[in-house]
Order: sequence, then structure tokens, then C-alpha cells
Amino acid sequence: ITNAQQKTLDSLLRVLSIHSRQDTTRIDVLNDIVYAYHTIDPDKGLETADEAIALARQINNAARLAFSYANKGVNYWAKGQDSLAMEMYKKALKIHEAAGNASGVGRMYNNIGILYFNTSDYYNAITYHQKGLDIFIDLKDSLRAATILSNIGVAYQYVSDYPKALDYFFKALTIYEAKGDFNTYGTGI
Repeated sequence: ITNAQQKTLDSLLRVLSIHSRQDTTRIDVLNDIVYAYHTIDPDKGLETADEAIALARQINNAARLAFSYANKGVNYWAKGQDSLAMEMYKKALKIHEAAGNASGVGRMYNNIGILYFNTSDYYNAITYHQKGLDIFIDLKDSLRAATILSNIGVAYQYVSDYPKALDYFFKALTIYEAKGDFNTYGTGI
């Protein structure tokens, strides 16, 4: 755990201790804490995710409930518990679909693709990444599209389809160069 990660977490925990109202601001802070824990202490992240989920249900906020499930999934993923992460991502996906939140749907497709990749199911990974890519192309969200293009390239690399892998990597690189963003790369979004 780096000093910067711990400082971020400490700051979020301070904000949470000050903000006792059971409202959307508290859910947002809880979710930021859940995400911060995934690299530091995923068990604490899971515990905090349950608090965020309960509060989102209590105040009936579907968007934040989906976000809470997704963040809980990230902590399961960090623990190597891909089947539980998949369960959380699918719960979040269902909520995003019901709400018509295309960006949320695209992010969950990408995350599900990552889980398939982690279990060496590269063709399912490509299928889910492609679904997410199609959404971000429609939304004209080029940086998220580039992230997914990179993820697809990696999956094709693992099935030894190097021409396709290079094609996807070059498409992603073209977007990164156009945006002047050389710090972004594949994985979760």
C-alpha cells in the first residue's frame, strides 16, 4: 500500500465520519471508500460495500445501488473471487439496463469481459468486450472505447490471433494519440 493510497483512504474516512446524514452524498463517499479498499484491504471493501448497498436500497436510489454492486464486484475481483465478482457485475448490469444507462451497461460488459479473460475464456471475453465497445462507440466515448479496444487486443493475443490483436492495439493507440492520453491502458473502466 502506497502512502498516497492510504492518504486518499484516510481522507475519505474523515469525510464519512463528518457526514452522518443517510443520503446520496454518504453513498457516494462509501462507494469511493469501497473502491479505494480494493487495492488495500478488499475484505474491508466488501464490508463497506454492504453498507453502501443497504443505504442505496433504503433511499431507493437505483443508480447508486448499481454502482455499489459494481464496486463490491471490484473487491471480489481483487480477492480473486471471480464468480462472486461476476454475480455483482450482473446485478449492476441488470439495474443499468432497466434504467437505460448505456454507459453503465458498457462498463459492466467490459468488466464481465475481464472476468472471462481471467478464467481463460478468451472468446467470451471478446464477446463481452465487443458489446461494451459498441456502446461506447455509439456514445462517442473514445477513451473508454480505446480501453476496450486494448482489452480485446490482449484477448486476441492470448488466442494467438496476432493480426487481430495488432489491429485492435493500433486502433486504441490511434485514439490515445488523438486525445494526447498516453497514461490510459486497458482493463476496467
